[in-house]
Amino acid sequence: MAKLKLGGGNGGHNGLKDITNKFSNNPNFYRLRIGIGHPGDKNKVTGFVLGKPPQSEQKMIDEAIDEAVRCTDILIKEDATKAMNRLHSFKATA
Repeated sequence: MAKLKLGGGNGGHNGLKDITNKFSNNPNFYRLRIGIGHPGDKNKVTGFVLGKPPQSEQKMIDEAIDEAVRCTDILIKEDATKAMNRLHSFKATA
């Protein structure tokens, strides 16, 4: 649900385009992605992304954000690989 990576493309995301531009077009910065899944039908994506998640999913999103914050602290104070491994193995509970 949450991933941390160094570098990569912008995937058409205007926010990432702007950040990359601010870094003199250098895409080598850490990115934290928090995923919410997919509704299964491409016609429902907008409503799914912009809508309020069910309480059980909101709980999982909140847990993923909390773990991402802890891993960001590890990234800054310790080691990027350790932070990524911990975050990528984290499983939120419903």
